Amino acid sequence: RQQGVHCWVVAHPAKMQKHRETGEYGVPTPYDVSGSAHFRNKADFCLCVHRDPTANGPATLFVQKVRFREHGLVGSVELEFDPIVGRYHDAN
Repeated sequence: RQQGVHCWVVAHPAKMQKHRETGEYGVPTPYDVSGSAHFRNKADFCLCVHRDPTANGPATLFVQKVRFREHGLVGSVELEFDPIVGRYHDAN
């Protein structure tokens, strides 16, 4: 923060377990990453991009942690991937 540097750490969750009743994988949280408490506690923001691996539909971006309220809110938004430009855009 003192240097005005923004750093992204991208981490994949440990092997996820399927839900017993639905057979689907849940949305990963920062606690699903190895060393999880450290990742969540040190981060100012925690984001998760999740998509049903069996469908070709939109992905959902989950904002799971925002340390400072003036920087945003926890929530989610559906996104669609545009392969021509290689970017996600609002699905609505």
